[in-house]
Amino acid sequence: SDDVSPIFIETEDNLRTFNTNELTRNDNIFILFSSVYDGPVMVVSSQRLHDMLNPTKDTNWNSTYIYKSRHEMLPVNLTQETLFSSKSQDKHALFPIFTASWRANRIK
Repeated sequence: SDDVSPIFIETEDNLRTFNTNELTRNDNIFILFSSVYDGPVMVVSSQRLHDMLNPTKDTNWNSTYIYKSRHEMLPVNLTQETLFSSKSQDKHALFPIFTASWRANRIK
């Protein structure tokens, strides 16, 4: 499903773990740190990472998990432009690994 749901769940006070209901047996999870020191963190599955690096017209760019920082795993809502466009964050994308594929997909 392309619905976004929490990848971390509360297990005890101040303790979080992966929500394994959202993962498949063959999923590898990648934690991507933004280009800004202590900036947002993106958590993606191997399939989602592949889809975003090799986009088609059907790629869902809104189906990622974005957290405030590596120290504060609180979900945040950021626009695609803020995440992937070099026109944000003082001309640096937060996740420049996706900038070229995101732009190419928007032109199609």
